[in-house]
This record gives sequence, structure tokens and C-alpha cells, in this order.
Amino acid sequence: KMNGSHSSGGGVNRNISESTVFQNIVLQFSKLQVKNTFAVDVTGNYAALAGQKGDLSIIDLEDPWDPVKKLSSADEKYSVNIVEWSCHQSNRSLIASAAKKTVRLWDAERGEQISRMDKHSRSVTDLAWSVFEPHTLATISADNYIFMWDIRTPKPILKKWACMWTEGSLMEWNRFKPRILGATHDGYVTIWDLRFLKQPKSKITAHNSKISSFSWSYCDADELLTSSATEPKCKIWNTGSTNQPIKILDTQSRGVFKGAYTPFGNNILTVSNRSVSLWDADDLSSSVHEFLGNIDTVIDFDWRKVQSEDESKYQLLTWGKVCYTHIGIMMKTLATK
Repeated sequence: KMNGSHSSGGGVNRNISESTVFQNIVLQFSKLQVKNTFAVDVTGNYAALAGQKGDLSIIDLEDPWDPVKKLSSADEKYSVNIVEWSCHQSNRSLIASAAKKTVRLWDAERGEQISRMDKHSRSVTDLAWSVFEPHTLATISADNYIFMWDIRTPKPILKKWACMWTEGSLMEWNRFKPRILGATHDGYVTIWDLRFLKQPKSKITAHNSKISSFSWSYCDADELLTSSATEPKCKIWNTGSTNQPIKILDTQSRGVFKGAYTPFGNNILTVSNRSVSLWDADDLSSSVHEFLGNIDTVIDFDWRKVQSEDESKYQLLTWGKVCYTHIGIMMKTLATK
């Protein structure tokens, strides 16, 4: 049963010294038809694994070897390509997922689908829960449109606008400004102010090829990061001066599949094939930590938090092939003050 009984506040807190957050674990999902993405809930207790035909598998991260439950879509024939738990404690059991053009909202605790949203005309490429409004979800699609949804209402569309002349790809809400939303389109970034949607607040020509990751800083309201899978460099931008990046992180790799600011400190995590590296954003000369042991390509990652009396610990979960043929999760712990 998913009842949050081993959670308190923002992270795991049951028999803390015995928690799996203190262990390095490799999980294989040979019996589950899981796909290329996953997400960890806000409590740090559960993970949702994207599956085929719109399905999601839920695992308990304190007992992660078997799924707790499966959320199934009887009328979906496409695989889930995006899954995101709500980032709010008040809606901690809510999951949004996308398969092709369809967005589904799930209640993981009740094990049922709450609603289905089919307004996009092409594949949904990303979705994001508002950091400030628990009931607001944004989606972006290859149809060039961004939708904002109020999940409480039977007619949930709050706003809809054409975001660019080329298809949308990634999106993320600013962590400090509730009306600011960033989106990517091929090699471009657009910054939107929800009060003025006729044109973007600013536009950044970030990369010569498609942007593979986009992330707002946890420390600076005007700072964001972009990367491309065909370039070894992450670029750090200030939205007040978009002509040139303010910093460049050279990973010395063939390309950065994914890069993101961490929820602790002023740090950046990058994924380049099997290489998973942690960087200090104030000193990008060399990585401060390497997460070793990834057997094959890392596809995605997420963080799990545990809070004790005097420190926070974060466990990195990487998603990819763990034994050449089977997809799975590697759980590795990082201690941070």
C-alpha cells in the first residue's frame, strides 16, 4: 500500500540509518516492460517507471525489488515517453504522464487514472508541474503549442499559445518567479512571461543542434543551463544578457545527453554516455565527483532526498541499461551538508 508511512516532510525518514538511501543498489527490471524514463516522488519514497501502452509501474524505494502497483491504460497503444510526479506535498500522489498526443493524470495512492487530456495535435515532448501552483501543469508539443492546465476543473485549459516557428521540445518553470516559464525548440530557448504571451520575454540562440537538456538554477532566478547531445559543452546563461553564455562547462565528452542544476548547493550534474559527473558551478575547471559503475548508456536521472537532524543526504538514481540487455536503476548516495 502507498500510504507515505515512511515519509516525513520532504524526504525519507523511517529508520534512517537503515534506509536504502545509504546503500548503493543496482536494480534490474527484466520482467517489467519499462521504457526510457522514470521519476521520483517528492517524499523520496517511490519511483514511477514509464512503460508500454501507457502503463506506469510504481516501486517503493525502501523495498525496490518488486513493483508496489501498476497503473494501466486500457485504451493506450503507445509507450510513455514522459512521467513527472507532482512536486508538492499536498499533491504528492499525483503523477502526470504522456504517451504520444495524450496526457494522463494519475493518483498513485488510489491506483487509478484521474483524467485524460487530448488537446495537442502532435506528440507531447515535455510536461512540467508549476513550482508555485500545485494544481497547474504545463505541456509542450511538437505541434508548436504550450498548454497550461488546471487539473481541478472538467475543462482544464488555463492558457494556450504558439511558442515558436519550430516544434517544442523541453520546458521548465522558473524556481523563483511564478509567472516565468522556459522552453526549448531545436537549438533555441524562449523565456515566457505568462502576463504577456504574444511574444517571448527573451530568446536565446543556444546551440547549433537540438538542445538535449534545459535547467533553471536553484540559486539564481535569472540563470539557466543548456546542453546538446552533439556538443561537449554545457552553456550557462543569464536571461538579462542572452547574446553570449556567462559560463561554459567543457565536459571533454562527445556530447552532453543531460545536464541539470542539483537541488543542493550551486552544483551541476552532467551525463555523457556512461559518464555521470558532479560540478561546482562556481569553479568549472574540473568535476568534484564522478559516479562510477555505469555499465551502459545512462538515459535519465533523478534525485532522492533524506533529511536527518544535522544534514541532508541525496541519492542519485540513474536510469539506463545496467547489464547490457536489461534496463534498470542504479542508486548511489552522496552526502551533502
